Amino acid sequence: MLILTTLNSQYVHTNLALKYLGGVARNLSEPYVLMEFTINESLDEILRRIFERKPEMVAFSCYIWNIQDTVKVMKNLRKVLPEALIVVGGPEVSYDSLAFLEEHPYVDVVVCGEGEKTFEELLTAWRARSSMEGIAGLTWWRGREAIKNPDRLVLKDLDSVPLAYGTEPLVADGRIVYYETSRGCPFNCSYCLSSTVRGVRFIPDDRIKHEIKTLVAAGVEQVKFVDRSFNCRPDRALEIMRFLADLSGQTSFHFEIMADLLDEETWQFLATVKPGLFQFEIGVQSTNPETLAKINRNQDLQRLAENLRVLQQAGRIRIHLDLIAGRPEEDMESLARSFNWTYELKPDYLQLGFLKLLKGTAIRRQSAQGDYLFKDYPPYEVLANRWLGFKDISLLKVIEDLLQKYYNSRVFCCTLNYCGTNLFPGNSFEFYKALADYWLREDLVGRAINRERLYVILFEFLSQLDGTNSSKYRQLLIMDFVINNRNLNIPAELGRMQIEKQGMRIKRFLADRERNMPGFRNKYRPRIEVFPLDILDLAGISLQEKEVPYYPVLFTYDEGVKLEYIDL
Repeated sequence: MLILTTLNSQYVHTNLALKYLGGVARNLSEPYVLMEFTINESLDEILRRIFERKPEMVAFSCYIWNIQDTVKVMKNLRKVLPEALIVVGGPEVSYDSLAFLEEHPYVDVVVCGEGEKTFEELLTAWRARSSMEGIAGLTWWRGREAIKNPDRLVLKDLDSVPLAYGTEPLVADGRIVYYETSRGCPFNCSYCLSSTVRGVRFIPDDRIKHEIKTLVAAGVEQVKFVDRSFNCRPDRALEIMRFLADLSGQTSFHFEIMADLLDEETWQFLATVKPGLFQFEIGVQSTNPETLAKINRNQDLQRLAENLRVLQQAGRIRIHLDLIAGRPEEDMESLARSFNWTYELKPDYLQLGFLKLLKGTAIRRQSAQGDYLFKDYPPYEVLANRWLGFKDISLLKVIEDLLQKYYNSRVFCCTLNYCGTNLFPGNSFEFYKALADYWLREDLVGRAINRERLYVILFEFLSQLDGTNSSKYRQLLIMDFVINNRNLNIPAELGRMQIEKQGMRIKRFLADRERNMPGFRNKYRPRIEVFPLDILDLAGISLQEKEVPYYPVLFTYDEGVKLEYIDL
């Protein structure tokens, strides 16, 4: 029996490659079991579960996030199942397969590159007990000698790849399903594995529609397209998205796109889709022309920004933007400009990542030219280069964490918007840098800090930075807290305004819901908070036309959060 297995980075992730290899085995009538684990599981338990199946062959799918744990499992698997054939494949073993095999002699075979055809020939030869000599794309042992066969050419006809979905029952278990409509990328970015293969190959549209229908009918929550540039052919991308929009179901779809390639017909269509149906991940990477030229990244940043603003005005698409620190020619000053430009676009999610010098990429081969220092183990992340020292990278790591805690959590929007407009206008990087310095100074980095404490820390930081406006920051943080924490008490350190007979007034107001809250469905308990200033104006939400001694705000949580001033 054959086991196809991998260690995913999280439970919600799934492995597309194993689905294809399962199709190969199925077409050959080879019995197989697909077993997906995570890197958070006990390696002993993973070993036990594989062992109890008594497989004759075990094939592992290897990536930067799982290779270190995978080799531990395989080393012990060889001891407890000495007769089993251990096979590996995936990007983490493909580009130095000979060295990998020699360093890990308990592995029998490496499948290099696109594996479907190679794996098919391997299974056939294994069952026939014949030689692996003529199988392109394999690295294997001939006695005690590691042999690397000639590379296999990429598949030109992707319709020849077995179906990943639709041939077996699907269970909607809340996990993300990965899918591809193409392989390769029209661009040649020096840091990306897709640059190792030129050109783009497309899966036929009718096959795509068949498989996606199957996934939606099964109730899959999210399909994540792994195409490197989904809309590299805008007309084709639009046709597929129209098809997805016409499907009935609750499935959402995530794409990695080039936003500067969106045309008017596409964004007019996107303005009509169901909110939340599509999520776009867009790699800005850098705004430095020298950096973009050095990494072979061609994009029209002005058009990218214009298209994003059109999408945001429609309010239908969730936007995820990526920046990468550690690129050539980008020092802290340049990175700050890239950060500020991207931050001003106000994405739903802003990821500050760090360059990974992956095996097989041009930037790794040319790393000496930029004086790169990087981790010699996965994920091969940059430590320093000619433009950024390790101290810079370390500070950026703290900024990355704070961006995740504060901006990407979406629970500090009122406060952060005010700071971006009034405290550090046009220079949000300086805001996060100052916040990072504060966290380092107060020895907060690396500590387990709950959400409530994050509000207090931000208040203390802002009060130190701009004490004259401390009251404004306090009220904005209270506003953010009540919007996003309907059942929790406001942290004592933030305090709250009290007016005469406040409890009785609130109770009386809430008791007469028909008059005071017509249409309220009572799904969640509403809240009333009293503010000493015009908080909705301060937060940029609305303006109280008359001046009053205090400002009671009603928060209702039926569908999203609604805020309005009331008479109390």
